[in-house]
Amino acid sequence: MGWTVYNSDGQILQGSSTLADDAVTTAKILDANVTLAKMATNSVDSNQYVDGSIETVHIDDLQVTGAKMANDTITEGKLDVSNAPQNGYFLQAQSGEGGGLTWAAASSGPSQAVKADIEAETNQDTYIPPDLMKHHPGVAKFWVDIDHSSGAPVIDGDYNVGSLDDNGTGNTDINYTVAFANANYAVVAMGSYTGAYVNIIGEAVQYHTTSYQRILCIRNSASNAGVNINGAFVAGFGDH
Repeated sequence: MGWTVYNSDGQILQGSSTLADDAVTTAKILDANVTLAKMATNSVDSNQYVDGSIETVHIDDLQVTGAKMANDTITEGKLDVSNAPQNGYFLQAQSGEGGGLTWAAASSGPSQAVKADIEAETNQDTYIPPDLMKHHPGVAKFWVDIDHSSGAPVIDGDYNVGSLDDNGTGNTDINYTVAFANANYAVVAMGSYTGAYVNIIGEAVQYHTTSYQRILCIRNSASNAGVNINGAFVAGFGDH
């Protein structure tokens, strides 16, 4: 026959009978008396925690890894930013001992170059817009493809050429839409003619002005006679 010892409050202090499985309930366990030694390995899982039972003080530093975080969990309020956001601003890293982030206005970028700086090829943090690219010294200020095959000169393609004047066989004035700043500019040319070599030369200096250039297409022969050719390709470089 088994025996049991009770205290004055009716609690069991000692007994001869063995407890049955699952006989010890939460109410029978004294507070703060379940030590690690009494717990089996891996005995505590998520089922043993109720919602909201894990507080900040229970999480060790640097223990919440990326794998533990759900997508889209980091909001703007969770970032360590030194100032309030504004529309159009971006997050910028701060230097210095404190580090961190700050909302900063985006740079407006480089300013537009002016004509004088483009012509001088000034080394500066600016940009050349399309309408001012023509002022760069390495860009042709005019070019033209002239066809004389039908007699009178015809423009097949051009830039900054307003018109052509026909002065006779192979002799043509090229009139610019926008004049050069001075007559110190260079003209280059080549010709295309079926069955013979052709030279294209610039006429005397009085025909090389800020507003036009005269060219003469001549056959490479003893007579150096003028000739109307299929294509005269001419371009000029200088300052506008």
